Amino acid sequence: MVGFIGAGKMAQAMCKGIVRSGILRAEQIMASDPDGRVLTCWEAMGTRTTQCNRTIVENSDIIVMAVKPNMVRRILTDIYPSITKDHLVISVAAGISIDTMQQTLPAGSRVVRLMSNTPALVQYGATVFSRGPHTLPSDGDLVQNLMSTFGLCEEMAEKHLDAVTGLSGSGPAYMFMCLEALSDGGVKMGLPRETAMRLAAQTMIGSAKMVLESGIHPGELKDSVCSPSGSTMSGVFDLEKSGFRFALINAVQTASKRAYEIGLIENYDTASEATYASKNIAVSSIQPPHPLVTPSNQRSGSRQRVRRGRSRHHRHSTAV
Repeated sequence: MVGFIGAGKMAQAMCKGIVRSGILRAEQIMASDPDGRVLTCWEAMGTRTTQCNRTIVENSDIIVMAVKPNMVRRILTDIYPSITKDHLVISVAAGISIDTMQQTLPAGSRVVRLMSNTPALVQYGATVFSRGPHTLPSDGDLVQNLMSTFGLCEEMAEKHLDAVTGLSGSGPAYMFMCLEALSDGGVKMGLPRETAMRLAAQTMIGSAKMVLESGIHPGELKDSVCSPSGSTMSGVFDLEKSGFRFALINAVQTASKRAYEIGLIENYDTASEATYASKNIAVSSIQPPHPLVTPSNQRSGSRQRVRRGRSRHHRHSTAV
């Protein structure tokens, strides 16, 4: 049984991919969310639903945390009493480290951190995952099989996941902006809006497939389209003059850094001031102003750790 804590679009995409693949039936999947309207979509798919996170844990072997980063610790604290070594906990929250999850859950918990993206909704997602130190050898294959049902899935060291967030996690937004701009260009030159949009989208899909299926470097594929003194070369020249490449490279870098900063905020308990200094981030700009009781001090009565305040009314989301 797979249980989703958080029933937003990313969780729905994963569920649809898993069911369509035949790995699990809809009735073998369960989802929780505080918003009953969101759960209506899951019930229409034939899955079981609840508004109690502990019910998910008690009825599932695999628990997928598909919530915003600022909700992860609170939810893990809530389900702590129900977690055993028989559970595999998977988090899709940006920036939340394996170490943070391990410290918040019972000792020896099996934890996986992953980053996917919204094209999973159409089975063209890109997912990268990292396993915690207590996972079983078979857990990697299990995650690979599940996540491959809605697109590409690869395993990498956790140190790369912030960069993955900045590239493929945030990448759909860059591509949508690119797509919108291309279609606007077509409209400016007299094409009907719907036709321009279809042509731009198909061009993007086809170009991506050429890279993936041919194995040829995109620079070489670009050169093959650019005839001497031709129209394409004129357009490419204008893109270069406008800083097109730099804008995309910088967007990935900035988004990756922000993912890291989110992690510093949410993982504050386990980060040292030296770590902040090494990344040129002022501790005063990261240190959360409000206290929150964490599982360890809740159990031992130790001091409250300084963390950013939480709102229990935040919607579940995995948007990055």
